[in-house]
Amino acid sequence: MSRIGVRTRITAGGRRGVRRAWLAGVTMTLALVLAGCGDIVPSTNTYPIDFFSEMHYSKAWTAGEPDGLNPPAGAVPITGGEVDYSMEEAAELENPYGGQADLGANIFAINCAHCHGPDGAGEGQADIFLQAYNAPPAANLQEMPSGFNDGELYWVVTNGIDPYMPSFKRLLTAEERWAVVEHLRENVEQ
Repeated sequence: MSRIGVRTRITAGGRRGVRRAWLAGVTMTLALVLAGCGDIVPSTNTYPIDFFSEMHYSKAWTAGEPDGLNPPAGAVPITGGEVDYSMEEAAELENPYGGQADLGANIFAINCAHCHGPDGAGEGQADIFLQAYNAPPAANLQEMPSGFNDGELYWVVTNGIDPYMPSFKRLLTAEERWAVVEHLRENVEQ
């Protein structure tokens, strides 16, 4: 026998051994996987191996269930925003900031006096334009606040009266709006 023939036999036998080892490894792996799919999986899932059960059994929104994407009515926001009160809910509010009538007077002079006048009698400079466009005149605050409690006045300052009075919710902080209410109670109401 020549050297080439011996080398060919060894190489062919080595390849055969590698194939047998590979097939044995694959067979054992499949046997273990199939054995693992037996009674180990809980009976609640319908799939033998359920890697992502939350995708198959999610909490879906269906008819008759509450909307899970939006917060329930009256929930306190966690994003730092303000609670959006209705007029009836605002009627029960009390001023959490006291002794700020001076701050309220400054804010009233800057944001309110141009329509309601410096004394709140409804004779501000913007009243000329309101009359020119046949719009109702600005409210006389010397008479109007007596019908409202502090919470209702706060709601009006916060939300405005569409289309006549603008909302000051995004312009003034809650503390500044309560200061305006306190100023109205102490200095404008007669």
